[in-house]
Amino acid sequence: MIKPFRLRPQHLRPLEAGPLAPHLGSFAGLLAQQRYCRVTGWNKLRLVAALSKWMIQTKLRLKDLNERRAANFLGWRWRRVVYRSGDKCTLALLFQHLRQSDVIPPPTPAPLTPVDVIERDYGQYLRQERSFMSASVGQYLTVARRFLWHRFRDGKIRLKELCTKDVSDFVLKDASIRGRRSAQLMTSVLRSFLNYLFQEGRTTTNLATAIPATYDAARSSSRRADRSPPGPAP
Repeated sequence: MIKPFRLRPQHLRPLEAGPLAPHLGSFAGLLAQQRYCRVTGWNKLRLVAALSKWMIQTKLRLKDLNERRAANFLGWRWRRVVYRSGDKCTLALLFQHLRQSDVIPPPTPAPLTPVDVIERDYGQYLRQERSFMSASVGQYLTVARRFLWHRFRDGKIRLKELCTKDVSDFVLKDASIRGRRSAQLMTSVLRSFLNYLFQEGRTTTNLATAIPATYDAARSSSRRADRSPPGPAP
């Protein structure tokens, strides 16, 4: 029979050290409320106690505790003790508990990458100008992201440098690994995305014209590229 996690105050005292010590009891209560078994509950509580002691060693104040610092702690811990797959979930639950009690500040949003900015703007255009539903917006943004990462693998987006070869290379490669319907969707979405970039003045020419009109045209172009003879030997 699996024994549920329960905690008596005297069992908690050996773990109470560091900035998280005042919150161990309430976190233990949360674990009991969520019906963790005794072994799992104690593993989670010991992990939080270890984090609190690590905060003493690193002189980390409670108000400065965040996901990045927690990742540093886990990296340090996993070099010393056995890795547990639930460690990240435990700390996520701890952070949620502390934030609900206003003990630590809310997470700071990660800065947007250039691709994120383009996705955000294109998504707003689809919703506001084209009245797209969220599911359709998600499909369109997925294709747009694939194209941008195909062309700008270093993460530095230079839209003015886009040319017809960039578009045709992506279409040929992407269509070659997808079924008919998926490839048709890809060409339709990419055409919309490139039209949007041109309308917004982010590209110098409308590169949508470089996309084959049909799926069959894209597939046949891909097959011709695959059958092209190799260049002369050096």
